[in-house]
Amino acid sequence: MGKITMTVRADSHPEYGNIADFRLMLNGGSCTVSWGDGTTTTHHAEGEGQHIRHTYPEECIETGKTFVITISSDEDNIVGISINDEFTYMDVKDIDISGCQSLRYFALLSASTEHFDLRTNPGITKVTLQGDFCGIADFSNSTELKELSFCHTGGRSEKVKKLNLARCDKLEYLECRYAYDLTHIAISNRSALKKLVYNDNTPLSEKSLEIIRRIITGNGGVIEYDDTEKFWN
Repeated sequence: MGKITMTVRADSHPEYGNIADFRLMLNGGSCTVSWGDGTTTTHHAEGEGQHIRHTYPEECIETGKTFVITISSDEDNIVGISINDEFTYMDVKDIDISGCQSLRYFALLSASTEHFDLRTNPGITKVTLQGDFCGIADFSNSTELKELSFCHTGGRSEKVKKLNLARCDKLEYLECRYAYDLTHIAISNRSALKKLVYNDNTPLSEKSLEIIRRIITGNGGVIEYDDTEKFWN
C-alpha cells in the first residue's frame, strides 16, 4: 500500500495549457492518480520513471484554485517522486508522503511549498531539495539517507544557516551549492560521508569544513569545489 497527497495550484504552460505534472518512479505494477477535479488516471511502471501530466480548466488559473492530488497504489511500488516547478508549471503548497513507506527518492524543487515532512519516511535514501522552503527540512529521522543535494536555498523567506545531519550516519554524498546563508553543518563522527560538493556561494565556516574534511579523509573521500549551474527533473 502506498499513498502520496499533494495540495497544488496549476499554472499556465505555453505548450500544454493549465497543467500539473510530476515525475513518478514505480518499481513494477501500477498506481492511480486522483487529480482533485473528479478525474482519475491509471499509470503503469515505465523504466526508471515517467512524467505524469494533467490539464485543469482554464479558469483555475484566474481564480488561483487549488486541487488535492492523491497518488495511490495497492502495492509497495511507489519508490520515487520528483517535483520541479520550473519544468512542471505546478505550485505545490503541501505534500504528505507519510502514507508511502516504499518511497526511496524524494525531489522537491519549488518556490511555493509551505509544508512537507521527511521525518515520516526514514527509509528514503536520496533527497534533492531546492528553494526557499529548505529552512523547514528536518533530517532528524533520515537514518537511511545516503545522498543529499541541498542547493539554491535562496534565503529570502527562510535563512538556512544550519543543516543538521547529526543522525544521518549512512550519508555518503552531500551537495550544498548556492546555499547562500549556510555556515554550519552538524554531522556525526560516525558519518559515512565520502564526498562534499560546494561553492563560494555556500559560506561554510572553517570549523564546519575542518570537521567535514576530517570525516571525509577518514572515509577515503574528497571535497569538490563546483561553481556550475545544475538542474534536476
